[in-house]
Amino acid sequence: MSAPSDAGAAVPQAQKSTWTSFVKSLASFTGDLSSLTAPPFILSPVSLTEFPAYWSERPELFSAIADGKTEEERSKAVLKWFISTLKSQYTSRNETMGSEKKPLNPVLGELFYGYWPDKNGRGKQTIVVEQVSHHPPITAYYLANEAKGLALQGHNAQKTTFSSGAIIVRQVGHATLTLKLPSGATEKYLITLPKLRIDGIWYGSPYIELTDTSYIASSTGYVSTIKYEGKGYFSGKAHSFKANLDGPGGETIDTYEGQWDTKSHAKSNKNMAFTDVSGPKEEVTVGPVEDMNEWETRKLWKLVAKGIREGDFVAASEEKSRIENEQRQRRKDEAAAGAPWQLKHFVHVDNDEEYEELGKKFQAVPPTEDVYVYQHNGPALFNPPSSVASYLKRMKGDSNEPQQIGVPEDWESDASSRKQDPSSDNSSLLPPSKRARKEKYANYVPEEETIRNDYSQRYVDGGEWPQNWVLGAKLEQRFEEYPKQRRLLDLKRAAVASAAHTPMHLSSSDLTTLVESQCKFDVILLDPPVSETTDSSKDFTWNDVQAMPIPALAAEPSFVFMWVGSGAGDGLERGREVLARWGFRRCEDVVWVKTNKNDIRGPGGDVPTTSLLTRTKQHCLMGIKGTVRRSTDSWFVHCNIDTDVIIWDGDPTDPTRKPPEMYSLIENFCLGTRRLEIFGKPSSLRRGWVTVLAANAGTPPKEQEDTSDDAPTPIRWDKATWESSVHRENGKYIVPGSQEIEILRPKSPQRPGNNMNSMQNAKPPFPAGPSPHPQTPGPNMLGKPLHMGFQRPPAMAGRPDGGMGQMGAGPMGMGMPMNVNMGMGMGGGPGMGMFGGMQNMMGVGPQNGMMPNPGMMGNNMFGMAGGMPVGMPGPGMMFNQNFAPGGFDGGMSAGGNMPFDQMGGGGPGWDGSQRGPFQGGPDGMMQQQMFMNNMMGNVQMPPRFNGNMNGGF
Repeated sequence: MSAPSDAGAAVPQAQKSTWTSFVKSLASFTGDLSSLTAPPFILSPVSLTEFPAYWSERPELFSAIADGKTEEERSKAVLKWFISTLKSQYTSRNETMGSEKKPLNPVLGELFYGYWPDKNGRGKQTIVVEQVSHHPPITAYYLANEAKGLALQGHNAQKTTFSSGAIIVRQVGHATLTLKLPSGATEKYLITLPKLRIDGIWYGSPYIELTDTSYIASSTGYVSTIKYEGKGYFSGKAHSFKANLDGPGGETIDTYEGQWDTKSHAKSNKNMAFTDVSGPKEEVTVGPVEDMNEWETRKLWKLVAKGIREGDFVAASEEKSRIENEQRQRRKDEAAAGAPWQLKHFVHVDNDEEYEELGKKFQAVPPTEDVYVYQHNGPALFNPPSSVASYLKRMKGDSNEPQQIGVPEDWESDASSRKQDPSSDNSSLLPPSKRARKEKYANYVPEEETIRNDYSQRYVDGGEWPQNWVLGAKLEQRFEEYPKQRRLLDLKRAAVASAAHTPMHLSSSDLTTLVESQCKFDVILLDPPVSETTDSSKDFTWNDVQAMPIPALAAEPSFVFMWVGSGAGDGLERGREVLARWGFRRCEDVVWVKTNKNDIRGPGGDVPTTSLLTRTKQHCLMGIKGTVRRSTDSWFVHCNIDTDVIIWDGDPTDPTRKPPEMYSLIENFCLGTRRLEIFGKPSSLRRGWVTVLAANAGTPPKEQEDTSDDAPTPIRWDKATWESSVHRENGKYIVPGSQEIEILRPKSPQRPGNNMNSMQNAKPPFPAGPSPHPQTPGPNMLGKPLHMGFQRPPAMAGRPDGGMGQMGAGPMGMGMPMNVNMGMGMGGGPGMGMFGGMQNMMGVGPQNGMMPNPGMMGNNMFGMAGGMPVGMPGPGMMFNQNFAPGGFDGGMSAGGNMPFDQMGGGGPGWDGSQRGPFQGGPDGMMQQQMFMNNMMGNVQMPPRFNGNMNGGF
């Protein structure tokens, strides 16, 4: 075939010879064109890994799918969204670059992350893209809108040929859209991809036209058939399509036609646009390039993109060649080492059963396709059938970077350049990676790689783990230096016990009975018997765990705690995936650091040599279902009471038993009284819990850790007994609270706009009453004891009699020590700071060797001098003391600061976290507005003390 006379008209003059060679190679090439190298000037500065973001450049249409009221409305919304994505996917480069450009070929492992923020309630949409294959090139992607229950998962590959002066691209792959409805039902939509014809090659100005037919098939029975047509020689319009939406019975619901790059309309209503993409689109948001890792596409191709955009095609070509050569060498190294590349976010499944099932609705060709399944790091929206999930390959490693471990940077894979070590008689017995290193490096000793990473000489010499020497690890010794925390734990334990029913149990075969009873639980604890060291089909597998009816047993909101092993196998990955499939969001990981004081097995123990570090811990994943906020839902959760690390030696008689402290951690955190444990043991039966015993668990004994004679004997669960005994509080299944618990428990910060120091409208969590720590007034207590509230004092006209004293110190009740200056009484008597915390609220010093007298010097009640150890219990408490008019003879700590802390409406003490709101000055004038104004209760304090208080506060 000869080229037109004006061939290459749009090609830069400096690139014409390169372009001519490229076109000739196209015309003579047979097979897939993906291996051909295109001239730099026709390259796009964007990698193919960014293209899946085009699915969501109109995020409001993607979000609107979930808003459809009926199956038909949702099917129409899917079609409308899909048609609206085509312009960005196939013609956007014509608008920005003048013609279609060839995207950069991604390297294996290349990544792209992005999002579209929530606007107008549409929900935040996130996208994850990974290049999962290089030969052939395959890009997998996952787009999700958690708030709307939407997720799109798919993969793309291309098979390209040259015919009649055009490049023909057959897109291989498909996408599956999953919609999780509020009712709990799930809808699936299989989306196939159109063929592409790229014309304008001869002129150096390529453009895309879609051809053939694509389909959207719904699990509800609706099918959209989309036919694409381009402009002919004498008729037609470019980028035209016609789509029929057929119902479950095969009847045509409506027909839509127009141009997919501008507007279209429904045949039933030609006066209203069905799609209109003439307006602006919303591009994906990504993080700064400097914060990306080396595998993220915009950082990987940064210099290539710069060269293309600036027209420096030589620099672009050199950098592109460097990257491609590095990748070729990496593949050779992996092959020689026997260590194939491990994907980060996806796993390959040979047969997508959803494609096969939904494809029958339009006789899909081919009838089956493979699929790359996204491994969830977040909420579950994609739920492959269990038979598909059984094909999921186990992932290896926890690295944040998709890189190989143990391959030297300068390692050469060319066997001819390596010399055989004559001393290596057993080299043939080594794994390929070690054999290659031994051949390359003369001093390499393979046995050294089997030596564990011993990080403690005590462990090397005696096999004793370092964590055995952590002090205060036992629960009863925890927080000994924090009396408030100890008090809180005691109060929580008593509250939980007061609401706990008799321990109940069921056999493993009765789990179905529990589901059929429609009982719901606030907390579910599981320890699945999944092996970390075998793939035997006889063992309980993660697919079996995933199939468990946890969603039917979980209330909303609720929490699940699931033990997943040490990390030696794929428990962490599969456990997170299972949580997501159940509809839980992973929110925490609890780690049990196991000691071996009672089970020391000698130097080195028996830790597997395959681990990089000595494994001495177990992981428990924590998931949340529903919405629970720490700052507003304190009726259901109390946060920050326990830590996420448990140190326990284990049970030498039962190596599979988990630490009992896990129960108290759960009970301290979640106030829900409906608690369920699955795969429990007789030793784990506990008051307030329903336990589904593991198979062959034996006869349940009395409750663990309870040796009292009147300990309740565990009983078999039945619905009526359980419902009548589970504790309720104010109509909710929660543990009863108390004023003291509310005061002591850690509080979450209020959101912006909710000022904790502005308490005009604040109400204490419990009715005002006596202090939780009542105190007897000490001998030097002034006036009346402290109570709730503050009586507004009259004006204070002080006398300038106070001088500078020495530093005094008084420990603040329940708080931090405080230093203030001591004033000098009028007669020169030094002020003596009284220390007493709760009892001696104010230290009083003598004046002229005498205690202050209300009748002296104008009823000068306060001859103050010395430290003021302030400890004021209760919410919103101030002095309930009528100050008589008079002076502060002796001043109140000249130049000193009084630190205060207002803990969420009043705490057990002013502990000094808000420093020095009261500061004195040279003239004794109060220099700052009283911080108590609008802080405690509804009392309004005067803005300043106008008395002449020499020394001030």
